[in-house]
Amino acid sequence: MNSHQFSLRQISVFHKLILLFILLLAPLMVISFYLIYSSNQDLQKKTIQSFEESTKNIAESLDNELEQIYNLSSNIFMKTEIERLSAFPYQFSTYERITSINTVIEYLTTVKVNNSLISNVQIYLPSLERILNANGYKHGSMQVLTREDYQALLMKKTDKKILYYEDNHFYYLISSSHNTSHNLILVDFSSNAIDEYLAMFTSLESDYLLLIDTDGKIINSILPDTLLAEFSITGTEHFTSNGFQYRIFRNKMDFSGITLVRIINEDTLYYNATKTIVFTALILVLMFICILIYFIITSRIVKKPLSKLISAFSEVERHNLKVKIPLDNSTDFSKLYAGFNHMTSHLENLIENAYEQKLLLQKAELKQLQAQINPHFLYNSFFLLQRLISGDMLAESSSLAQKLGCYFQYITRTSDELVFLKDEYEHAKIYMDIQALRFQKSINIICEDLPPKYAYIRIPKIILQPIIENAFNYGLQNKEESGILSLRFKHTDPYTLCINIEDNGEDLTDAGLKQISNSIEKAYASSNNLEMTGILNIYRRLLIYSSGKASMKASRSLLGGLKITIELVEELCTDY
Repeated sequence: MNSHQFSLRQISVFHKLILLFILLLAPLMVISFYLIYSSNQDLQKKTIQSFEESTKNIAESLDNELEQIYNLSSNIFMKTEIERLSAFPYQFSTYERITSINTVIEYLTTVKVNNSLISNVQIYLPSLERILNANGYKHGSMQVLTREDYQALLMKKTDKKILYYEDNHFYYLISSSHNTSHNLILVDFSSNAIDEYLAMFTSLESDYLLLIDTDGKIINSILPDTLLAEFSITGTEHFTSNGFQYRIFRNKMDFSGITLVRIINEDTLYYNATKTIVFTALILVLMFICILIYFIITSRIVKKPLSKLISAFSEVERHNLKVKIPLDNSTDFSKLYAGFNHMTSHLENLIENAYEQKLLLQKAELKQLQAQINPHFLYNSFFLLQRLISGDMLAESSSLAQKLGCYFQYITRTSDELVFLKDEYEHAKIYMDIQALRFQKSINIICEDLPPKYAYIRIPKIILQPIIENAFNYGLQNKEESGILSLRFKHTDPYTLCINIEDNGEDLTDAGLKQISNSIEKAYASSNNLEMTGILNIYRRLLIYSSGKASMKASRSLLGGLKITIELVEELCTDY
């Protein structure tokens, strides 16, 4: 056990911090790289989906072009001139026949010029033994059609196939089902135009498009010969050429039946994903290196002097204010050490002086406050007792004498500075009973019972009676009848008791109430330069004994006079 403890002590704080730093950073690095990897995989998937969608859009665009060409070409069969030239070509005059031929040639030319992919549009009219071409054809607008050429072309035509590729020749072969002459339209596509069309969609480097017909033949391609030799038209998604990996995307066109193939270098395909992961990883590594360098340098500069300072503060925390740090002028912490030593010395002196002054001040202030209790009640009580005896009211005189004895016995008991709330309540009740004999015709006294839960709260002696006396002397002094004095208790929460003493006096002005409230607030802050009489006497004593936990408030009562509220917390209660 000792050897184990010894080995732990041999590990320096610096090495412990480095180990802790690594232990904390390692999971973060692992999580970061995992998130980077996951994000990269997700980005690659989205990239593939984007290229698949792009390839599909290119295929649909080209297929729509081919379908439009097919429909425009097929509509030529519906022209009246075709019907005439097919059914009865020699029943018309030469002029009419030539006019119809020129009109058909214009139709063919319109189809050609409306689409840049077409190099020529021809219609074979076996009944006329002629081939009509769109304007601009290298062999002229009209050629002789031999039976052998027509039969050879007719044999190529199948019912389902419309698109043909042979001898680097890519064309539509369309037959008419509306007549018995078996006219044929041949739409010849321009290889260069198709190459240019496909090149519009390949702005990236090493991004190629090619077309494959239904027989698996490559119709048109902008693929370099080196890649074309490695490319397989089978269903593989990857192939390698000259050490580079290529990705293949395929999309079969619905109308024409040909397949659009897109081949792209995977370095180009995943360029953004690769750049992102490399850039992010580089930032993480640089951040780690910078943090580690900063941590090492900071630890070397601060570790030793800071350890001394921490050790000294630990001693202060254990209330050892005599601790001193040896000064070392060679370090940057020398001023801090000197300031710490001065602080502890000064703090030790301040605490000793403040503690001694506080004790002396509290004792002097307490004696001063208790000495200020108004003695006028003593004279008034004796005068009342004299009147009762003179009037032969023996029972009342006896009760009053007994209550006066209890009253003066309570206030002259000097051994107890703190009393239970139940004893203070009984003392206040005796005082109110005595005053009730004095003012029985003019003042009605309401006194609630003290809640048993709060009976044993410790409070300074003679707290409630002076407030009640203040109500008689100032609040109700001019009430010749219908005067009310109320002592009530209220629970504001399970641990707090409010004692409310209020009257229905008519002499309290708003200015007077504000002056009382301001004096209470000043008494809470300090008793210096403040005349401590009456209510303020009581509040200051409460603050001294409760360490500021008790409180007092002055407000206007619903009865119309002054309302004094004292809040006591249950934690002041002691065991009994």
